[in-house]
Amino acid sequence: MDDKESILVVDDDQSTRKMLKRIFQNHGYDTETAETGHEAIDKARDRFFSLALLDVKLPDMNGTDLASPLKETHPDMVVIMISAFAFAESAARAVNDGASAYILKPMLPFGDTSWPVDAAIGFGQPASASLRPSSIRPPNESQAMQTVS
Repeated sequence: MDDKESILVVDDDQSTRKMLKRIFQNHGYDTETAETGHEAIDKARDRFFSLALLDVKLPDMNGTDLASPLKETHPDMVVIMISAFAFAESAARAVNDGASAYILKPMLPFGDTSWPVDAAIGFGQPASASLRPSSIRPPNESQAMQTVS
């Protein structure tokens, strides 16, 4: 059995899927991708993912609508929404539907992009136990970065 944490990246943009898959695999995560919400639901039925990164705008459904069925299938799955659009209503709806965070595109380099992913997964701890609001903060708010400032 593989002990790697698993990530499902759901985005209609092929370059985003490829980039995130490569980045997360290079950092030790078992990563799969899906282009549509229905494809993501099918993949989640077949196996557990520690975390799902969901684009808000998908070709067959809204990513916020996808969060609920994924969480119903796997309540311990952490869901993070990604979007090129910063709408407070969309972010609030995503959180109400079970998302743990909302990240804006374009994605930053891995050192900055990974902070909510690493916090959500908890570096090997069960995702549901490791994700706390206080543990998800941007890198510039970390104690190390405050010391540098």
